[in-house]
Amino acid sequence: MKINHNPKIFMFDTPGILEPSVSDVEMGLKLALCASLQDHLVGEEVIADYLLYWLNSHAKFKYVDYMGLEEPCDDIQKVLIAGAIKFNRVRTVRDFDGTVRDVPDLLEVAKTMIKAFRTGELGKILLDIDLLTQRFKGQIQQELEAETSV
Repeated sequence: MKINHNPKIFMFDTPGILEPSVSDVEMGLKLALCASLQDHLVGEEVIADYLLYWLNSHAKFKYVDYMGLEEPCDDIQKVLIAGAIKFNRVRTVRDFDGTVRDVPDLLEVAKTMIKAFRTGELGKILLDIDLLTQRFKGQIQQELEAETSV
């Protein structure tokens, strides 16, 4: 795309060049899920929660077996706890009174879930399928309207 005539300056859109700010929250979460934003900037548990939402809303349930669940679930905490049990991801903490106990390491399990998405272990997923469907639906509708008006 030409952005200046004198001197001639062209801009090429390539992967890795992003706008300085992301105004659409869902688009930001998709970018984070695809590792276009650093995970810690959004938070791994937030990214995993969005992934869970997206998978459930598109009936992609491979995560159920992967995370050690019996059925699909909308609660990210339950999903991460099940994953902590399956993958034996626990950490030892010391309470204020000196008691030592093991707790599920939800952050590590969230990272594991995100990695599974990124490596394809949860299936081949196109996060923008809704946008494509809308675009093609609109094009088909325009073509049908054009045919009927002739």
